[in-house]
Amino acid sequence: MLDLRLTAAASALAARADSGCYLLRLPSGPGHADDLQILPMDRTAGPGAGGLLVSLMRPESTGSVRLRSPDPADHPLLDLRLLADRRDLERLGRAVRHAAELLAHPAFREVADGGPAQPPADLDGWLREHCRVLYHPSGTCRMGPEDEPGSVVDEEGRVLGVEGLWVADAAVMPVPCGVPPYLTTVMVAERLAAAIGSRLRRTR
Repeated sequence: MLDLRLTAAASALAARADSGCYLLRLPSGPGHADDLQILPMDRTAGPGAGGLLVSLMRPESTGSVRLRSPDPADHPLLDLRLLADRRDLERLGRAVRHAAELLAHPAFREVADGGPAQPPADLDGWLREHCRVLYHPSGTCRMGPEDEPGSVVDEEGRVLGVEGLWVADAAVMPVPCGVPPYLTTVMVAERLAAAIGSRLRRTR
C-alpha cells in the first residue's frame, strides 16, 4: 500500500462512500495476463488517509497447509511463504513503482494533500515487510488427474484415495483466480454439487 494524505474535500467525499473497485489491471510481464490489480483505498490509516493497494493475483510462490496433530479440532499449520519466489518480488516491485508514478501524476493533486509516499530504495526489503495476504485463499486441495503430482481431488471433487469424501469450494482451484473469486467459487460449488448428487443417486 502506498499512502497519501487526502485534501479536506476528498476526505469528506470518501467519508460518504466506500471504494472497492480496481483502478487498473495490467500484466506483470510476458506470459502473465492481467495478473496485477491497483485499487484505490480510503481510510487506510484513519480519516483523511488513502492510497493505492497493489495486488499480485497469480503469484509463483506457494505455501502449505499441514496437520498439526491427529486431533481434528486442532488448527492446521499454515505456511504462506509470501514472496518466497524471487519472480514475485520482481513483478510486485514493478507494480509498486507504477503505482507511485500514478500517485505522482498532477491529476492527483486535486485529492492529495502534499506528496504521496514513495517506495524506498530497498524495495525488496519493504515488500517483504509490508506484503500481506488478501482474503481469497484457494487451491489447498487442487483438482487434477490422479497421476499428476499435487492433485488432491478429481474432476468431480472426490478426494483421491478416500471413499465418500468430496471437496466443493475454492480449495479445488488448481491456480488462483485473477479476480475476486466469489462467483467462480459459486460456479465450482454448483457444478460439483450436481456431480455429487448425480453419483449418489446412481448408487442408491
